[in-house]
Amino acid sequence: MTGIRRLLGKFAIVTGGSSGIGAALAAEGAAVLATGRRFAPGPPRPPGLGEVVQAHLDVTDEAEVRARFAELPELDIVVCSAGVGMFAPVLHTKVDLLRAMLEVHVVGTMLCAREALRRMQPRRKGHIVAIGSHAAQRAFADCAGYTAAKAGQLGFVRVLAEEARPYDVRVTNLLPGASTGPRCCSRPTSRASWSRSSRGRGSRSRRSRSPRPRGRCSVPGDCLRHVCEQHPQLGQLLVASLALHFFPYRRVLASLNILA
Repeated sequence: MTGIRRLLGKFAIVTGGSSGIGAALAAEGAAVLATGRRFAPGPPRPPGLGEVVQAHLDVTDEAEVRARFAELPELDIVVCSAGVGMFAPVLHTKVDLLRAMLEVHVVGTMLCAREALRRMQPRRKGHIVAIGSHAAQRAFADCAGYTAAKAGQLGFVRVLAEEARPYDVRVTNLLPGASTGPRCCSRPTSRASWSRSSRGRGSRSRRSRSPRPRGRCSVPGDCLRHVCEQHPQLGQLLVASLALHFFPYRRVLASLNILA
């Protein structure tokens, strides 16, 4: 699947775009606006095709989200990957930290997806991708707040998919494991606590097929590369974003915990 620039001429916004997802889209030819709170404020210059331009964005700031999403001449792809994670047992979970995670994962995803749909709906094309977590469906010790935030995000994206479908706008939710970055580095380090929680009595969850070697976190983009490498047709659907309207993807996506 290498050597083909499937996104040439497409415009994309990636929240939390200091990771490798923006670079992966640009490598496919897309003009990418990669946003994050760590970048300097101010209006960015428009990205060229195959280029990533960084811009400040707080996804919980409704006015800034609206302004930033209006800066691209067109909008074909939005990847909601901004996130924050603080981990502690329920007995020691702080309310302010829980609210911070809900604001980013639920409110932030809603604000960005809403602006994306507003721009994509009149054109009747586009693709909104939310980077979720398998914590939304599996219980891990010391992750109650993060799990609640990701489960809320998953519920929102399910409804978004239903409402976007009549306008031919695709909605995808990826539920990967951990990836390298601040959230992974701050999670509990005990492998026992993470593995025991997924093997509790009565659990019917299937063992996930991780795209990463056992014992290390995924690097940014691993989950996308895994889809492309292990499921070529599905990878084309995700990466090309707009081209495969004929592909009967819902059954495949459901089997992979990927929503569309």
